[in-house]
Amino acid sequence: MNTSMQHQHTRGNPSANFIFDTSIPFSYAGLPSEASPSLVPLPPIEDNDHSKVNFKPFKRLKAKIDAITFSCSDHDLKPGRLVMLRREVKDGTLRIPDSRKGKSRYGRPCLAIHDPSLRDLKFLVETFWNSKVMRIEFAIDAKLPDGSNDLWQLETLKEQLRHCLFPQRHQRLKKATRKRFAKADNRYRKDSLGSPIPETQIIWEGPDWSDQLALYVKTIDNGQPVGQPWVRMEARLEDSGPGRAGLDRMGMFPHFAKNLRGYLAPMFWIASGFKNAEAISGRGIPADPWHRWGAQWTNSGQVKLQPDREANILVGTALNELRDSLERIPIPMAVAHRYQDWINDLT
Repeated sequence: MNTSMQHQHTRGNPSANFIFDTSIPFSYAGLPSEASPSLVPLPPIEDNDHSKVNFKPFKRLKAKIDAITFSCSDHDLKPGRLVMLRREVKDGTLRIPDSRKGKSRYGRPCLAIHDPSLRDLKFLVETFWNSKVMRIEFAIDAKLPDGSNDLWQLETLKEQLRHCLFPQRHQRLKKATRKRFAKADNRYRKDSLGSPIPETQIIWEGPDWSDQLALYVKTIDNGQPVGQPWVRMEARLEDSGPGRAGLDRMGMFPHFAKNLRGYLAPMFWIASGFKNAEAISGRGIPADPWHRWGAQWTNSGQVKLQPDREANILVGTALNELRDSLERIPIPMAVAHRYQDWINDLT
């Protein structure tokens, strides 16, 4: 499997384009290939199934940190040092992001970890407390009960979320554009709701490209097909994104954890309809544009969205559980005696 990001870093397609320099691939950022159950034909999905999110067939939503890229020293990239670091990372996968023409795409040496556990994070925060967070991904996963592998149900939920998600509730994504990955062009194109689009990844992307929400059916993990695919919503913060979230440095995890739900929940906000749909018909607009166009159509903000209370509670609960886990990361010893001053300086 080619682990390159399959994107071009242009204004029309600003996603990062990098691979890892190891022969053992892992999928860092929810690649379009991960959203493609290519061997199993999907039955047709009816348009009218998508105007309400239904998590009932799925297990409880789970939130996690999927991947982090952070700065390091040149010494950390030496083979002996890297072996030692990988020995200390018990559960996740530590990699060196690929360089561009011999240089890191971030302009400095970096390491990346995929699927870190809490004990992995404790070690990295203590060891790399002053390292800058270059990119971080927060995932919320919806999995079917054990033993179920119903791709139709997964694609149906993905289309429901495509219809109802409104990450523009977040300050950093107010002007976000929804795009879909077009396989024929090998790049992202602006997405109008239209008909369901199975086997593709959907993203909402801010104008400065540093914040993004992705939606896809995950069929590949760590470069290998998964036995039981699932639906993933993934918030990606890159470049200035982590700093604006209050996570400029690895050592700020204990500080960031306190406000994790408050910061991330608007990115995963789900709507169930328009509050005043009956007042917006006429002039060629259907009586209920929600059914046709979903959350992305708000008539330039004149139409207010109705929150899906049940779905948002499930999302909030998953984020609370992640927050509670991250709050167990201790303040780095190197700055414990002046932690608040250090936080104030960084923020």
